[in-house]
Amino acid sequence: RSERPGLRVLFVGNSLTYYNDMPGLVQKLAAADDGARPLFAVYYTAPGWSLRSASRDEGLSDLLDEIRWGAVVLQEHSERAAAAPERLRRETVPFARKLQERATANGARTIVFMNWFAREAEASDLAVELGARVAPAALAWDEAFRRRPGLNLLGSDGAHPNLDFLRPGLDLTPEDGAGQTRRGGYPG
Repeated sequence: RSERPGLRVLFVGNSLTYYNDMPGLVQKLAAADDGARPLFAVYYTAPGWSLRSASRDEGLSDLLDEIRWGAVVLQEHSERAAAAPERLRRETVPFARKLQERATANGARTIVFMNWFAREAEASDLAVELGARVAPAALAWDEAFRRRPGLNLLGSDGAHPNLDFLRPGLDLTPEDGAGQTRRGGYPG
């Protein structure tokens, strides 16, 4: 809530956003770019939250109204994000649109976060409905697996990211037991 110049990004979601502090990672990546303007990334999340839950939260509504965000990143619950188009339109789009309207009323653009359990089509469906961009985390994960089969990107719970691969010099092959490579399930 400072007046310091920079891009303010609000992540709205659940444990797939707050586990390992995804917004903090984004902020660190931006800070590593000497030419980039300052980026301040924060999150407003709850375990197992859906955009329906988020759209009904008064604290989030106040946050969207009080701060001029540059971007608001919406991360839907995995089960809803992977739903058939009809279900997505019924159970996600109205609530995502409500959040988007609050965010854009104060100048923010909306970004749909495609988590590693989503497929491109599902995230794109929501983004198209909202006229928003997609942050394609799932595609980045798929590319990492393609380039380095056996890379352990999931933690021991099989749902949340294993960030050990960011440590310099650590070889995350299946033999080191640092995480899981399986995909599937809908944790949050």
